[in-house]
Amino acid sequence: GGVAGFAKGASSVTLKPAADGAEGCELDYTVQAQVGGKIAQLGQRLIDGAAKSTADDFFKRFDAEMQRRYGPAPVEGEAVAEEKKGAVAGFMQKMGLGGKKDSDAA
Repeated sequence: GGVAGFAKGASSVTLKPAADGAEGCELDYTVQAQVGGKIAQLGQRLIDGAAKSTADDFFKRFDAEMQRRYGPAPVEGEAVAEEKKGAVAGFMQKMGLGGKKDSDAA
């Protein structure tokens, strides 16, 4: 930490075959974040925006790499779009930046 404070974070991402034996895979992730000092006083909106941008960047790069290696995923309709929204929301909640409190995100 310095004059502005500190921000620390860690994440773990695991990709595994689909549990039901179907084609595809599951992506599990955990995220931990701590912010302190003056940087924590920036306001929830700025911190939320930075965290969302980081999560969006990760999922875009991950998707691009998977498509490069394996081709585009089969389209299953609007459920796929809702899943992606849920993934980012889940990431934000696990960081304590979403609609749920830290105690609810566990």
